[in-house]
Amino acid sequence: MKFGSLGIAKILEEGLIRPAQDHPEIKVIAVSSREESIAKDYAQVHSIKKYYSDYNSLIIDKDVEAVYIPLPNGLHYEWAVKALEAGKHVLCEKPLCSNGFEAFSLFELAKNKNLILLDAYHHSFHPTFIRAKEIIKRGDIGEIKEIKGRFTVNIPRPDIRFDYNLSGGAFMDPGCYLVHALVHFFEDFPEIVSTEVKRDKTDSRIDIKSKAELLIGGKTKAEIYSSLESKKDMEIWIEFLGEEGSLKIDNYVRSEWGKLCLRGKDNITKEESFSSKSTFSHQLDKFLTLVQEGPNENLANESKKIMKLLDELYIFSDLPIRGEEIQ
Repeated sequence: MKFGSLGIAKILEEGLIRPAQDHPEIKVIAVSSREESIAKDYAQVHSIKKYYSDYNSLIIDKDVEAVYIPLPNGLHYEWAVKALEAGKHVLCEKPLCSNGFEAFSLFELAKNKNLILLDAYHHSFHPTFIRAKEIIKRGDIGEIKEIKGRFTVNIPRPDIRFDYNLSGGAFMDPGCYLVHALVHFFEDFPEIVSTEVKRDKTDSRIDIKSKAELLIGGKTKAEIYSSLESKKDMEIWIEFLGEEGSLKIDNYVRSEWGKLCLRGKDNITKEESFSSKSTFSHQLDKFLTLVQEGPNENLANESKKIMKLLDELYIFSDLPIRGEEIQ
């Protein structure tokens, strides 16, 4: 599988180039940047044979079979459409796009083209996250009564995550991981009970801190909190409180660094750690499987639900939905 990357974001090395080294069947053969010198220098440093000064040239390269999109949120939809229309499989950084309309449209296009479109929630393919879902599904800690999740970061300005035109905001950036977890672990679509946001002083459309209370299946309470301006550099965890115990995943977005803490009926907490192989490497495993076996409807539906819930969180918070399609 020959990959090309649209843009040279910081995540490119960790998200694709390094994990590709674990997969001899995957080669990163091209990168693109709007500044040719940057693309050329990056290609030389990483021994990538092709570089382009525009994204379209990479997309139409006949040797490129799959396109990685690490661009700002607000550009995902446009370039995913172009890549799919050119017959390329797409691995797109999260959130997949700017709103639910775009998500449904992208997956319909991918289906019609018989191509893979994967929303890059890389942690969901790591054994830690898979183990957590098994624990919850089997009822090892009883019926889940409450979920709490937190993802806070400290982002120095200026940054694309404070730009409304690029689909920035706390719900859209760190918050999308928490929204993903609620959709991933439960079949019932969450109902929003309340939200509380802190708006950016320079652009009131941007939420820099966001809190939401939700109800899943009419009985499971969920509280998620995300921030772009945290006093701590980063804090990531999600906890499930059941009738017979609890499950907490620390730093679940980087499962190879974090840990799973399981407390049972005996009130004893056991820590479990799993594969040291990166979440991104596990994600490439999944991507290759999808290319070989065909699209996974459950993953597609999950991605669409995530964007739908993000839309609803913004509507509930009296903030505009991101993206141009529905303005």
